[in-house]
Amino acid sequence: MLNMQLAQIALHIVIISVMTVEETCGGKTCWFHKKTRAGEECRGRMRRFTPGIARFLGGDTNSWACTRHWTRVHREVNSFCACPLPVHSTELSQRHIPVRLYQIFDRIGVTVPGYRAGVRWCNSCSKTADEKFKSERDYSPPEKVSHPVFLCNKKETHVHPPNKYLHLTFLRPFK
Repeated sequence: MLNMQLAQIALHIVIISVMTVEETCGGKTCWFHKKTRAGEECRGRMRRFTPGIARFLGGDTNSWACTRHWTRVHREVNSFCACPLPVHSTELSQRHIPVRLYQIFDRIGVTVPGYRAGVRWCNSCSKTADEKFKSERDYSPPEKVSHPVFLCNKKETHVHPPNKYLHLTFLRPFK
């Protein structure tokens, strides 16, 4: 009898915690609160907009969204090529559009029918965009990244230590 009551109380606690609506958290309000067509409740911790999501939604980087809405918009913003070039490839690049190109893309995208601001680009656009847009007035070239160079002492016979497990790769299988 007591176990049954404890089980019911535990079930009520679980149901209440799942149904908790989190429209505000720490004074932050979900940007999507009362903006969705379905009137979905906000759920989860609040997350700040990334520059790409803020650009996609027309918000600013000081905006917040609950985890439910942030996940949905993040999925949508990463699902298409957001480059204003006319020809695209079918596969999206693993690399995101550099922030330095956002302003150029948005300015040129106004004149392109069907253009949507986003954070991803296709493989074709990622290869050709810098070449196509380098004549634009607000273009900035990519920064050169210097990689550290490790010099070895001339007395050393090798740069990397030998693989101490190399001999194990040629052993017979266990019996």
